Amino acid sequence: MATRVPNVALVVAWRERGEFHFKLIDTSKQVTNYLRGLADNANELLENFDARPYSIEADLEQDEYFTASLEGREEEAALRNLIVNVDGMDQVGSANLPERPLTFYAVVVGNRPESRTAYLRKTNPMKVAKPGWGLFEFGDTLTTIDNPVFVVESSFDLILRPDVIDILRPAVFENLFYEMTGVDAKIRGWVTSISRALPMDRMTAGLLTAACRTKPRLRRRLQAIQERGHLANVTLAQFRREIRRHNLEVARFIKNGEISADEVNHGLLLQILNEDLFRGGLTDEEFEAERKTLRSV
Repeated sequence: MATRVPNVALVVAWRERGEFHFKLIDTSKQVTNYLRGLADNANELLENFDARPYSIEADLEQDEYFTASLEGREEEAALRNLIVNVDGMDQVGSANLPERPLTFYAVVVGNRPESRTAYLRKTNPMKVAKPGWGLFEFGDTLTTIDNPVFVVESSFDLILRPDVIDILRPAVFENLFYEMTGVDAKIRGWVTSISRALPMDRMTAGLLTAACRTKPRLRRRLQAIQERGHLANVTLAQFRREIRRHNLEVARFIKNGEISADEVNHGLLLQILNEDLFRGGLTDEEFEAERKTLRSV
């Protein structure tokens, strides 16, 4: 039965048959106040951090976090809406939780769904209560803990606000919204976007699609190309000149007027397309960039 909830709620989620399921955890006033304090602490922490626009390629320093607008991000906005819709969730106790591990929990703050904020931690809060473990509590003597243990950590990975996501752990963001929500279906479309700008033969398109589905490093590079959208203004002649600039054979990457690469060269092809190869300005040595940030002048 759905229950009216306070302006601070605790939500748990798990995946089953490719979909997320959500439940509301009943909490005492003491726990609710504690959860509100964690959310307040997270906001105070970000006030002392520098915000940077999210990029799949960039790295964060310890005093930075990414922000990603929800505009145009359908999966992210849809998941946020599901999490903050606590008014329609069933309230459960430990006996009614699934036997499978929980994927994440979220502290949801706010009175109305459109203005609520979800503070998400991607971990299984029930992970301590495993079958076969002896759980005990220290007091004057060591005593048995009879009920399952729900562990709430002091920090969050993502903060899902009404119009933006604050990203403290990029790996969680990528996993939750790309690897767990059907990124495979997007990869073919990303490859197709490249071929619209620069003609690509079918064999190469198939190789790139298959490789990016199994190799996260290549997938991130492909996604970075999609994010920037820079190839829309690049011609085949420019691509040919870039190949030569790196002292590579044009025939390795262009055949019959189309981009072409075999299983040996398709990774290098993505590096060229994503501008990940460069020469040192002082030494003329060649380098490969695994991560980079677009410079603002």
